[in-house]
Amino acid sequence: MAPSSAGVAYLGMRGNHLTRFAEWNPFEPVLGHRYNPNLTSPLLMVLTDAQSFYTSASSGESVGIARFVEAWEIVLTMSVSRAVSRDSTSLVTMLNAPLLAPPN
Repeated sequence: MAPSSAGVAYLGMRGNHLTRFAEWNPFEPVLGHRYNPNLTSPLLMVLTDAQSFYTSASSGESVGIARFVEAWEIVLTMSVSRAVSRDSTSLVTMLNAPLLAPPN
C-alpha cells in the first residue's frame, strides 16, 4: 500500500495600533470649504487606530508511490483579510471647532 497523509491547518493573525494618515483639514460640503480655509492642505495627521485581521484555513492530502516520493498532492486553501479603522471626523471636528466660529 502506498503511503498517504492528510492534514488540516488554521492560521489567524491580528494587528493593532497600525498607523494611517488622515486629512487634518478636510473639505466640508455643508460649509463649502475646508474646516479652516487659512491652513494649507493637504495637512496630514498620523493616527494609530487602524487594525488588520487575517484568517486562513487549509486542508490537503497526498499519496506517495514509495517512501519520501509523492505521486500527487491536493491542497485547498481559503483565506480572508480585512483592515478596519475608525472615522476621524469626530476628532477633527473637536480639534477645529473653535476655528468654525463666525468672525466678530
